Amino acid sequence: MRTLAAFAVLLVLGPLRAAAAGALEISARLEPHTVAPGEMATLTVTISGDGGGGRLDLDATFELENLERLRPVPNRAESFQWVNGKASRTVSLAWPLRAVGEGPARVFHLVARAGGTAVPLDDQALAV
Repeated sequence: MRTLAAFAVLLVLGPLRAAAAGALEISARLEPHTVAPGEMATLTVTISGDGGGGRLDLDATFELENLERLRPVPNRAESFQWVNGKASRTVSLAWPLRAVGEGPARVFHLVARAGGTAVPLDDQALAV
């Protein structure tokens, strides 16, 4: 009987989790837009969605041109809001980067992974 009840719960919650996953928004930004050689910039990847699905897992892979990572692991920030009966969550990963030399610098082949889904994001560029 417990197995049947557990199966019924999965049938009901499965589509709800799929709907929640479809409501995710993922973005990336590289700031500031201009730095001098040796100065720092920050790559931030953010995922936002409804708060009903629990923890939002986020990871990203990318390649760098004329930039270097200052830390191998990103800083992680997570927020949860409950407004007028509606829950929402936001998770941000931020990598501090350093400009290597003068000329164009960019983050490319940027792919965010959230909930088992890979999402390619636009290249991010700045002037050095």
